[in-house]
Amino acid sequence: MTVRSYHRIRSRGGLTFGPVYGWETYDLDCNTPFVSNFSDNTGLLVGSLTTTEDVVSPGYRKRSRSGEIILSPYSSVTENHEVSGEGWRARSDFESCLATHVHREDSINGPLYFTNPMLGGQHATPISLFSDSEMKSAINVAATQAWSQSNGNDAQILTDIGEMRQTLAMFRQPMSAIQPLLRAIKNSRKARLVSNVGQGALQTATGLWLQYRYGIRPLVSSVNSVVKALNEIRVKKRKTYRGKYNLNRSNSIPFDLPDQGMVHQCRESQSDVINIRAGILIEELVSLRTSLGVDASGMLALPWELVPFSFVADWFVNVGSFLTAISPALTKSPLGTWYTIQREQRRLIEMLGTTTSPGSGISVVRGATGTRVATFLSKSRVVGLPFPSLAFKPQALGNVFSDVRGLDSFALALQQLGRIFKA
Repeated sequence: MTVRSYHRIRSRGGLTFGPVYGWETYDLDCNTPFVSNFSDNTGLLVGSLTTTEDVVSPGYRKRSRSGEIILSPYSSVTENHEVSGEGWRARSDFESCLATHVHREDSINGPLYFTNPMLGGQHATPISLFSDSEMKSAINVAATQAWSQSNGNDAQILTDIGEMRQTLAMFRQPMSAIQPLLRAIKNSRKARLVSNVGQGALQTATGLWLQYRYGIRPLVSSVNSVVKALNEIRVKKRKTYRGKYNLNRSNSIPFDLPDQGMVHQCRESQSDVINIRAGILIEELVSLRTSLGVDASGMLALPWELVPFSFVADWFVNVGSFLTAISPALTKSPLGTWYTIQREQRRLIEMLGTTTSPGSGISVVRGATGTRVATFLSKSRVVGLPFPSLAFKPQALGNVFSDVRGLDSFALALQQLGRIFKA
């Protein structure tokens, strides 16, 4: 009798009601120096709770050892809630007892006001800083990249042949990148202008960097890939091809919370970090021709690779990976495809102090302070991978300037500006 797979939900930990708060009144009148009005639970949920949903496949280990591929959906969410702080204490501007000249004071002890909807309410829920369209684009970029990697190409011989003229020119004139500096030194001797040397040095550094990044380094990588492809033993084997895309966004919003003649200064800080990983498992015998990139995938990508500055467009739209992904997506039969989403969302709510409203008739003795932190850690696996597609890369501009591509952009801009001014 075959036991079918079944859905399972598990949980660990739990959320409980948080700190107690109390309302106290001092010097209510001449006969009542102290009144403890009431004390109660804040109603805030604190603690840690993990909820996991998955599918149980009986005999999983034995079946996996025999070579069977078992992929199933999975999701897990861990939420952590913490709260701390102290409420306000306010003093009336008018005497509550003329004989003793005392003034009534009221105070809240404990983080009462975090139950306000503006401060998270009873249960602070996660806030997404990314739209559904951004999430969809990021998944499509990661999936298309995985399909592109599954083409089995270790080298791109067709592209190397197409760029042979530029490569040979680089070797025929290996010192061309330092020509601007040499010219500047020569001209500065005639005109006695040191600024020419500085400008020439900048142009030389730009030329050397671009020559290394888009000339020497790709050539060395191509040679290594060809050597690897020629030495690899051709046997049928399983291999996992992967794609990825990351998103990261944060903000901080100050706001005021009115309260009984007072105004509490508050701030909410949010962050949202998403890591998307796509995977394709394929069992195949990769031929030498495919490994060298002399196949349909390489031919489809060749025209785009030969377009000037196509790599710059690829920083923002996944054109290159889309073209190389079409062929494997149409011709290969993966054993399994999937993508995972790991996400961390955090909400930090702070009460920074308290002031009084004009004409309120009260003075602040102690401003409300405290923090509330809610962190949500989630991980999910979705079986199946979207078909390759053209997609804009969310946050592409920020990603470019956060890594070495920012230096590439600067060098390319200087190079193009130099050509414009020369013309």
